[in-house]
Amino acid sequence: METDTFPVYLLRFPLFLVWLAGLALALKHWQRHPEVSRPILVALVALLIANVVDPYVSQQIQPFAREQGFGAEGFGMLLMIKGMILTLVTAGAWGLALWAAWRPDGTDLISEQSNLT
Repeated sequence: METDTFPVYLLRFPLFLVWLAGLALALKHWQRHPEVSRPILVALVALLIANVVDPYVSQQIQPFAREQGFGAEGFGMLLMIKGMILTLVTAGAWGLALWAAWRPDGTDLISEQSNLT
């Protein structure tokens, strides 16, 4: 049984707007802060792709499990693996974004901004 992914995308729409705004800001500030903008862009693109692909993958897991002869346990295992992958991608993207703002080399976005004023 296939389900419509539109409600999932509708629920995630505010996140998509924030991430798209972040992409626009990163591109706008690319010339002044490429070392910050680059990892922010990568992180936001990863979040967008993961959250656009996730509902489709969720929709395809049940037919795939049925075709492969998986029982309820196998289906649950596939859902758990999908959830773990989404969580790892999300955590990695946020980690990259935080690293970009507060890099371990002693320079950070906040210090750079305060030095400009």
